[in-house]
Amino acid sequence: MGDADVKDVFELFDRDADGKISVTDVPLVIRSIGGNPTNAELKEWMNELDIKGNNVDLSTFKKLVDKAIANWRGEDVITSAFKQFDKQSTGSVSVEEMRTILTTMGETLSTEEVEAMIEEADPSKSGRINYNDYAKLLSDKPLSNK
Repeated sequence: MGDADVKDVFELFDRDADGKISVTDVPLVIRSIGGNPTNAELKEWMNELDIKGNNVDLSTFKKLVDKAIANWRGEDVITSAFKQFDKQSTGSVSVEEMRTILTTMGETLSTEEVEAMIEEADPSKSGRINYNDYAKLLSDKPLSNK
């Protein structure tokens, strides 16, 4: 979810166009974009971001969205997906396997996007991708363009 998408969702809930949404609307807004955090997770994230008062601005909301997306895109989910292709349980997949997966399954990616992902996943150009390390890298990476 890019900045423009986050901004569009935010503006839908910014009823008086003052650049803020109510803290009480945050769970609904996060859930409207597909997240399903618990109230405890939301409270934890809001504490981490030191949110005070009754409103959240767009910048803070983007940080909350990053946390929500990272939560449903966590390491375990990514690792689980890769394990489906690791028939020998080595903890890695070949670059060719990853290329095939990225070009034939799910959302179609351009050659440039695939090559960028492979370069990031196999920086040493060994031909193998340690998917535990790659999952950690992906789950630590913010999603919205700040």
